[in-house]
Amino acid sequence: MEFFPYPKERKGQELIIEYLERVLKDKNNLLINAPTGIGKTAAVIAPSLNYSMSNKKKLFFLTSRQTQHTIAISTVKAIAKKIKKDIKCVDLSGRQSLCLVEGIEKLFSNEFAEYCRYSRKNGSCLFYKNTINHDALTKKAEEIARRVENGELSSSFDVKEACRKSELCPYEILMRLAQNADIVISDYYYFFNPKIRVGFLNNMKIELKDSIVIVDEAHNLPQRIREVMSSRLTSNMTRRAIEEARKYKFEDCIPALAEIQDFLIEEAREIGSNEEKLIKTERFIERLNLFMPYDDIIELLDDAGESIRTKARHSYIGSIADFLEMWKGNDEGFARIISIEHKKSNESISLQYRCLDPSIASKEIADESHSLILMSATLFPPEMYAKVLGMDNAEMLSLKSPFPKKNRLSLIVPKATTKYTKRSDDEFKKIASILHDISSFVKGNMAVFFPSYYILEKVKGFFEAIQSNKSDTNKRKLILTEFGAMGKSDKNNLLERFKESKDKGGILFGVLGGSFAEGIDLPGEYLNCVVNVGIPFPKPDLETKELINYYNKKFGNGLFYGYIFPTMNKLIQAAGRCIRTENDKGVIIFIDERFIWPQYMKCFPPDWDLVISKDLKKEIKDFFS
Repeated sequence: MEFFPYPKERKGQELIIEYLERVLKDKNNLLINAPTGIGKTAAVIAPSLNYSMSNKKKLFFLTSRQTQHTIAISTVKAIAKKIKKDIKCVDLSGRQSLCLVEGIEKLFSNEFAEYCRYSRKNGSCLFYKNTINHDALTKKAEEIARRVENGELSSSFDVKEACRKSELCPYEILMRLAQNADIVISDYYYFFNPKIRVGFLNNMKIELKDSIVIVDEAHNLPQRIREVMSSRLTSNMTRRAIEEARKYKFEDCIPALAEIQDFLIEEAREIGSNEEKLIKTERFIERLNLFMPYDDIIELLDDAGESIRTKARHSYIGSIADFLEMWKGNDEGFARIISIEHKKSNESISLQYRCLDPSIASKEIADESHSLILMSATLFPPEMYAKVLGMDNAEMLSLKSPFPKKNRLSLIVPKATTKYTKRSDDEFKKIASILHDISSFVKGNMAVFFPSYYILEKVKGFFEAIQSNKSDTNKRKLILTEFGAMGKSDKNNLLERFKESKDKGGILFGVLGGSFAEGIDLPGEYLNCVVNVGIPFPKPDLETKELINYYNKKFGNGLFYGYIFPTMNKLIQAAGRCIRTENDKGVIIFIDERFIWPQYMKCFPPDWDLVISKDLKKEIKDFFS
């Protein structure tokens, strides 16, 4: 294939290209479930770019991981070199992540969108004024654009740093370049937030029907969409909004805000502490209508919020207006929940409008774009993702691992559990003892992932007690621990320390679904073993129950679609940190008695060849020798 950037296609890549060429020709959609190491990025971008450039379509590669942005850019450069043609590629990160206004990262995405819109509209954004003049790029901005076009600047990070010196807006420069680009590398947000997508495609001067959309790490897409389509109002927000109204002299908003606050308090009296209940749309609207017409309240708060955002960037009053507007949305595919939440410093009442059905945002793209292509190493089972995302009649391709099976040992140790009803110090001690045995048998680094920080800390305490009793201190492994709310530098530092410990051997304790269980590469001797402890089921709260009920009504498989499969995919993701290349060799271990239950065994990829451990020490020793 002319556009394939490497000398020869591997077996799995050949099949991906074959499928894609047919799918693009038929204007159909495709889900690709293929393990890490097959080379999905090159195999998907090459035929897609070949088709889009030949048929005057726009290609979008969507990914939330910066490392994948880099890989995609490198792939496009390699294709351009191979075919000896100029390919216009633009790396367009989110507008907020590109913004150079100090402290802007502290805003919620909807708050940033409003602040950005208002500051551009009233001319208060210096970066925008330096970049755009009469709807055209200024001379300084054109210079940055030329550096992108000639390849001197390729990533959005490079462009952001170049713009910092001249106080320019990276987003505006990249957006204008994207209009004429052959491929745009960007975030899910641009397509799967319906409001953002309309403006985004208008700015691109392209219609959805002329777009080919590739989604990387697509196993995250349903949850990402649900978060984007949800909204929350809390009693803390109303309290701060009243303070804000006094500070900025918008006293006329206070009675309406007080009514909203009173409603939350009254509703909370009917539910116990740490409990929650469903609430009807009309109950909230009708209560506010008794004070003032609902839409008039929105207008009053929105006007005040717009004014405040020009001075303070963020406005609680404006955020409440946004919530009131969203509350008027559809009931189908959503849950409306009021609950009491216990924070560290106080108790907060929360009213939520939660999206249950991601197809509300994704189905339109699947139906109207030229092609929607989803790919992931854990898009399993693909049939579930096709249904949940509204991809009717999509084609599906599942590939087995290309790596030698002898390089991986997959074990289940059913001698303990983290099951809620059985949690105890005795169980945590059992788990710590098993982990200590594993660490004694595995040379080099191992990673252990838990369902929660609480279980991590409990097991870690017992593990450290066992290890401290070892007489030979040289055999004690360095323990590195993930903690909640880690900053980017903290994560990078921990990861580097873990890599440096590979010779003596280190143990990384993390959480399933956390920063280290997904999205990191530890090939070769950096990681020889991954242990997943327990099953990270979410709290069986009202939203989870509503999600299961909704999928039961829609598909008849609510427990698996809304609860079991998404949870088990976190385990599969974490296990995937171990074997990253064809030369990697490692052990994957699952500790919990529930893993041998049929409903969970069926969630593992068939080619993993999981076996129940009978002699852990001998099995690990024999494998590595």
